[in-house]
Amino acid sequence: MPPRPRPPVIHASAYGFNAADYIHEANEALLVIAQIETARGVAEAEAIAATPGIDLCFIGPHDLSASLGHMGQPDHPETKAAIAQVESSVRKAKRWLGTIPTASRSADRLFADGYQLVLGSADLALLREAVRAQLERYKPPTRPG
Repeated sequence: MPPRPRPPVIHASAYGFNAADYIHEANEALLVIAQIETARGVAEAEAIAATPGIDLCFIGPHDLSASLGHMGQPDHPETKAAIAQVESSVRKAKRWLGTIPTASRSADRLFADGYQLVLGSADLALLREAVRAQLERYKPPTRPG
């Protein structure tokens, strides 16, 4: 049997520690997340969730609502129905569920409903708020008069 390939210097291993079993161990420890946030993703949710190696399906309610023609309405009845369809497919495949809260679905409720991953906010919202804070912090003083 040929020797296992040794990875070069690896960022995740403190820049220089070469673990002989790194590739095998990384593959075993890897969390694979499929993001479902389009009408097509909803239609294919059962196949996506059943894909070998997928650990968690993450539902993006804001992008999904936009894909369904309800921009900015993650709690629109059609969006909620699509989310329920994805949830059913993911549970049938015995995969984990992830999402972000919406006005009608708090983090506590999502966890109570069986979600394993609930993010406090979306990446874009966090970035937007950080930029706003920086702009406010470095706002030039207004001129008198």
